[in-house]
Amino acid sequence: RLLGIKVTGHAQRSRGMEPIYTQGPDLDHVEEYLYTAFNPPTTGFWTATFGCVVGLFGFFLMDVSSALGALRRRVFKQASSPPAGFGQPVTKWFRIFKGLALLSFIGLFLSLTEPFSGVRAGKSAFLVTVGGLTLILLATAVALTRTVWNAWHDNAATIWKWRSLVLMGFVWRFELGASFLSPRSWRTSEEGVTRIARETKVADIWMTPTLVVLDYIVRQKGTNSMSSSNAPTCVTSVRLPGASGSTTTSSGAPT
Repeated sequence: RLLGIKVTGHAQRSRGMEPIYTQGPDLDHVEEYLYTAFNPPTTGFWTATFGCVVGLFGFFLMDVSSALGALRRRVFKQASSPPAGFGQPVTKWFRIFKGLALLSFIGLFLSLTEPFSGVRAGKSAFLVTVGGLTLILLATAVALTRTVWNAWHDNAATIWKWRSLVLMGFVWRFELGASFLSPRSWRTSEEGVTRIARETKVADIWMTPTLVVLDYIVRQKGTNSMSSSNAPTCVTSVRLPGASGSTTTSSGAPT
């Protein structure tokens, strides 16, 4: 860059587009944006995804534990039950949070691009729904936390206190992960794509694909075959939508 030599290559997915915007190299493929701009697999992404998966698995374990406890009490005819504060109020909010968490994770999986599915990426109504779910999920987590906090102070049952701490650990692990991933889904919206195109223009980044087919034709038929008027026109450099500049072809004519 200091010598004024333009470099063309691939973006580093684990770091996102920021180094590309800073250094300004050209990119080999437009699809680099799919992997690097919309949902780059950075450390934060994997941490958030792991948090969501651990949270969902923790909810499953809590349900299994509750079911086994109820079965044990029925088999041995034990009358023990959760203290009043840890019973119905906590159970009600936990069930609501579980349902919303599952819907939120499915929505994020469908709206985020690689390495997720991304089949609903860019769909405005779907993105609004996912964003709304994230906000409702946050409000539910706060309500559940407050309910557990009240039960914690009103009861002396140690085992239920520790159980509630484990529960809230899973809840907030999922909530923090979903809150990190949700804004990424908006990168595929019209406004998000426009912003990426604007940043690309400012950084003066061009797409310069590797033309394997053109190279094959040149090696097999010689360079003279490409100089005829009947030779196909091959794109060697393109701009993203929203970025100024012409497109150059192999014949040298702008398109």
